[in-house]
Amino acid sequence: MDRRWKKPLIAATCVFISVVVVVVVWGIRQDKKAEWFSAWASGASAVVAVIALCIASVAAMATIETNRNQSEQLRRLEETNLREQASKMAAWIYFSGKNSLARSQEVRYHNAGPLPVYDVTLTFFAEGKRAIIQYPTLDPTNAPERLSRATRHMNDFVRGLGEVKFPGSSVSESGDTEINNYITDLFDENKVSVQMDFSDGEKTWRRLSNGKLILRGHIHVLGIATEVNEAKPVTAE
Repeated sequence: MDRRWKKPLIAATCVFISVVVVVVVWGIRQDKKAEWFSAWASGASAVVAVIALCIASVAAMATIETNRNQSEQLRRLEETNLREQASKMAAWIYFSGKNSLARSQEVRYHNAGPLPVYDVTLTFFAEGKRAIIQYPTLDPTNAPERLSRATRHMNDFVRGLGEVKFPGSSVSESGDTEINNYITDLFDENKVSVQMDFSDGEKTWRRLSNGKLILRGHIHVLGIATEVNEAKPVTAE
């Protein structure tokens, strides 16, 4: 029973019992007629029955609330267990170098779980377009590791955007510098991002570019959309 109700009910019951005892003793001392005493006892029994019913109702409500809380706790525990493996998997864009002029970028991942993940798809977004690369599996790691194919694919994708924006620029030194500056600006302004989809063997998950982990079946419910203009998928061997 809820603690908020327990003490008041106990106090009310004690008060009622005390009143009954006092009235009974008083009736005996006053030598009241048996008829009056019998009628009063019947009325008291009815009151006791009503109070007992109220106590039972409150106890039932408390039991229902307790069961509801326990069900919610079990649901959260199951969700935590379900996310256990997936929560240990992430991919991101890592920058090396102290400044943008001497900096390079690469794709890294870390699988801190005991098992590999499967059907991995990395999707790169920039300027409203996207490019995809896939891995059949990614094994557990003790520390973050570089994904060489994904890194090359990301850099080629971003450079391709620069060549489209500045057509013919890559044939001259000044034009190539213009493309490189454009690429640098994209990364400096966080306009290039990576999203990862993968399976833990049972469920399919999505790790958004902001780090949030979502069960794939919940994506459309949350209204999360991806950019259009999909590039041709590339499968990493």
